[in-house]
Formats: sequence, structure tokens, C-alpha cells
Amino acid sequence: MSVELSLFAEQYISSALADVHNSEEWTRDTPPTLDDLSDLTKARMLNDCASFRYAAASLFEGRESDAGHDFWMTRNGHGAGFWDGDWSDPAATILDVASRACGEFALYVGDDGRIHN
Repeated sequence: MSVELSLFAEQYISSALADVHNSEEWTRDTPPTLDDLSDLTKARMLNDCASFRYAAASLFEGRESDAGHDFWMTRNGHGAGFWDGDWSDPAATILDVASRACGEFALYVGDDGRIHN
């Protein structure tokens, strides 16, 4: 499936794949790519990105790529995100609350070698 990604989605997925790559579950020598995501997981990720962008893009301050990364980090409770001082308020607070409201998006490597949630 060929998909043209927004900068937001591209960075969101890149951040997610970096987490998988740094996990003990990922045993391949090469980093995971978009093609390693199951079709359902990819669709869910793209849907989440589209929904979040639709609701919050006016707050991105021209930093769509940063917003994609921070959406991944914030919704999953990592040690960085919209709240860590790189975003001005009130945008930082609104984006933080909206990200957390989306809930965590846990990824794992399945028996088929593909990445699922």
C-alpha cells in the first residue's frame, strides 16, 4: 500500500518505529519501516493522526513535524512531549490534554514479524 504521509504523520510513525527499534522485541539488524506495520495498525495510526490534525493543527505553530513527534511521546507517557517547555501556552496545555485523551497506543512485534497494536 502506497501512502503519502503528512509531515505530522511521518514524524509520528517515525517516532513510533524508533520505540519499536529500541525495544527488546525488535530482533532484526535493520530498523523497522512503514512496511513492517500490519495494515490494521498502519490504518489506525493514520486515522489517529488525521483526527488529531483536524482537531488541533491550528495550534501547531508551523511545527507540524514536531507536533507529530510530540503527539506520539505525550499520548504514550514518554518523558517529553507538548508539556516539556518547547510549546507556548495555551497551545501546550491544549495539545497535551488532547494527546492524553487519545490514550496510549502500544505496539508489539507479532509472531508474524509485523508490528501490531
